[in-house]
Amino acid sequence: TEAYFYIKDYKQAEQYGKVSYEMAKQTGLLQPQRDAAKLLSMIYEKQQKSGPALFYFKESVTLNDSLI
Repeated sequence: TEAYFYIKDYKQAEQYGKVSYEMAKQTGLLQPQRDAAKLLSMIYEKQQKSGPALFYFKESVTLNDSLI
């Protein structure tokens, strides 16, 4: 997912980011879920989609707080 983000293929990055997020969520793994949420936030920010960007940013902060 990060590779697609860094080469600015945001469509592919979003697709794989969502898969990563959902898989981590289903398995209950907080750190990978946080990382995927943070990356999705960055992807949506680059696409100027403020609603989803804010949602995933808040999600990543909440998950980060759960890990501390």
